[in-house]
Amino acid sequence: MSQSTYELPIAKEQAYGLASMCAAAYAKKEILLDASGKDDPNSVSEMITELSRKLQRGFDPLKWPLPVANDFKLLKHRRQNETKARLVGYALSSQKYLAVVFRGTAFSDEWAANFSSAVPAVRSKRQFFGLAFFSMLPKLRRWKLLEQIFDMENGVSENAAYLQHLKGVVLQVKNFLDDVIQAETKDPSLAQRKLYITGHSLGGAAAIITSRRLLSSSDTKYKQTFHARMETLTFGAPPLLEQAEEVKPGEPPVYNVYRPNDAVPCMSLDLISIVASTPYHFGDHFILKVSRSVVAVKRLKLNRGAILGKMVLRGLCGWPWKAPARIFQCHGMGTYAQDMERVTFG
Repeated sequence: MSQSTYELPIAKEQAYGLASMCAAAYAKKEILLDASGKDDPNSVSEMITELSRKLQRGFDPLKWPLPVANDFKLLKHRRQNETKARLVGYALSSQKYLAVVFRGTAFSDEWAANFSSAVPAVRSKRQFFGLAFFSMLPKLRRWKLLEQIFDMENGVSENAAYLQHLKGVVLQVKNFLDDVIQAETKDPSLAQRKLYITGHSLGGAAAIITSRRLLSSSDTKYKQTFHARMETLTFGAPPLLEQAEEVKPGEPPVYNVYRPNDAVPCMSLDLISIVASTPYHFGDHFILKVSRSVVAVKRLKLNRGAILGKMVLRGLCGWPWKAPARIFQCHGMGTYAQDMERVTFG
């Protein structure tokens, strides 16, 4: 007899819809900029058309209407080349929901940044030396006096590479939400819409950091307006914190969904060295299992050793040179979306 269990607090249809949004966020095409550095309208139109085409694959089974051009806000970050910008994600504002969606790693230099900067961000040399000191003698972290000496209480525990990836993007999200607040002021009936923040892989880390920034912003209007209706859902997100931290009671929930053999949620520099790293996740964990006998999303206590062990066995099965393809396929957003489709529709 087949087993079917669904424990994710977000409805199946909504979770599958968010997975479809994450799958659509991958775009190799870049946004062209004009001589003044502004987005080229034709390039933006082409990008929105591509996003709509990809969204249709997931929205049709749900019978959800496709967003129109005015519903989209493209989230971009500039490259050194001032003639192009990369799509890091997009935001949607429909009559039924709000969504901020981040793509995962899609370019080779982003992979390099992920591995080379997988350490906590700090704001000063004093914090940097404190980071090195505590990475060698972690038990001394409990001494509050040393924390104060190295000013670690004011340090940033989040992964430095992910913060760099988000440079300028959180401001774009705030600008999007400013427009939402203005629209809801004019039409209060819109103020009941849920705000979903979602992403895959590196985009999952971006989603979590963005939701944290909105809640901790010095401009409290974001927390006041969206606190009660914000939910963050990630797929295959990597760890991003230097120290264990939980979502505070009463704060908007953060849900992380993983496939059983996905190695990315286990990856951190602490596996290979004593260098300060970011091995901790943020939020609740759920395992996504889909096979002939099991179609389920169940609560999970993440065990990095067990997952990495299964990954090694999976890599050794069959032809060894095909191991990387098998491992990456397990992590791919397309695979997550297909499994969520099975969970939703059987």
